[in-house]
Amino acid sequence: RDEIINAVFLFSPKATDMRKLIAYIDMTFFLERIGDLVLNISNFTKKTRFDYDPFTEFRVILTKMLKAAEKMVKNAVFAFSCEDNTMARDTIAIDDKVDELLSEINEKIQQSFTEKILNSQDLLNITCINSMSYNIERIADNATNIAEAAIYLIEGKDIRHAPKW
Repeated sequence: RDEIINAVFLFSPKATDMRKLIAYIDMTFFLERIGDLVLNISNFTKKTRFDYDPFTEFRVILTKMLKAAEKMVKNAVFAFSCEDNTMARDTIAIDDKVDELLSEINEKIQQSFTEKILNSQDLLNITCINSMSYNIERIADNATNIAEAAIYLIEGKDIRHAPKW
C-alpha cells in the first residue's frame, strides 16, 4: 500500500498506470482477507467432530464448497496475472454455486436439528459448520472481487454491483 502511494506521488502515473495500481492494491487486500478466512476455517475444523451422524453429510457439502472456492481463487489470480478476461468472468459465474451450497447447509441445519435435543458437542458442531460455510462463501466472494479487479485491469470497467451480463 505504501509503495503504491509513493508511486502515485513520485511518478505521477498516467490513467492506465493508475488503473493498474488500483487493481493491484485491491487484489492484495482480497488475498490477505482470503488468508484470514482460511485461518478461521482451520480453527473451526479443529473444534468440529464430523465422525457421527448427522454431521457426516455436512462434511461432503463443505468439501464441495471448498473445492469450488479453491478453484475460484486459483482462476481469479490466474485471470488477474495473465489478464484473461474470459477466465475472470467464468470465475464470477461459479460464485452462484457456492451460494447455493451455503443455502443447502443452512436448510439442512434447520431440518436436522429443529426438534432434536442437542448436547454441547452438537451445538458446537452446528456453530462451527455454520461458521465454516460462511467463511468459505466469503472466500468465494473475495475471489469474485479479484476477478472483478482483473476485469477492471483489462477493460477499465468497474463491474462491481452491476447486473449480470
